Amino acid sequence: MPLDPREELKRRVDEFPDEALSYFNSNFTAIASLADEARNAALKMLLDALKRGQHRVDGSALRSISELSQRDAEKVASTYLLVVGLLTDSAATPEDFALVARGKLFREENERAALSLAQSICSQRDEISRAVQRAQLGGAVLPSLRKFEIATDVRLKISDGAVKNGVPVIVAHIDTDADRQELWVQLSQRDVEEIIRKMNECLKDMAIAESVIPPLK
Repeated sequence: MPLDPREELKRRVDEFPDEALSYFNSNFTAIASLADEARNAALKMLLDALKRGQHRVDGSALRSISELSQRDAEKVASTYLLVVGLLTDSAATPEDFALVARGKLFREENERAALSLAQSICSQRDEISRAVQRAQLGGAVLPSLRKFEIATDVRLKISDGAVKNGVPVIVAHIDTDADRQELWVQLSQRDVEEIIRKMNECLKDMAIAESVIPPLK
């Protein structure tokens, strides 16, 4: 006999070890610190990313709509994805989530924030489900981009106690969702300009492709 939605949700939540409560609760504490407008904006940002085929939202993107630290922004982004994953393909209600996740994913003081997040997700469940399908389709073959980090550096040539020459470089780190599939590379200014040119051409091509794709139903 199949489980009802609340029982199925409880089964999935119970798979998380008890030791994870402190970690997840700290994530919900970060969510609780956000104003309602910022929470809604964060969900919209996540939904827009999924619609574009992106698997996750970089926490740094959330900092533009909040005063969260980078660490807390990452916590919020990962927790939004967690709750989306639990509720998108489920008929469980926000109240079901609050009931079964209390004491497993958050403590009582964060229940209001957890319930509010679940209500926002459930109110857009169909749209989020279609967006998740799109993101899953885009990432169906490994590896897919997980993280892209860059830093600007200046290389100096010093001779006889003086700076004789110098050049700016970009150090880039590309991480994927496949095991041991990541890359570090340094780029010159010309490299960056050429990548931007090619990426702009790609965006134009993707816009054309987007125009002929039927909407998800």
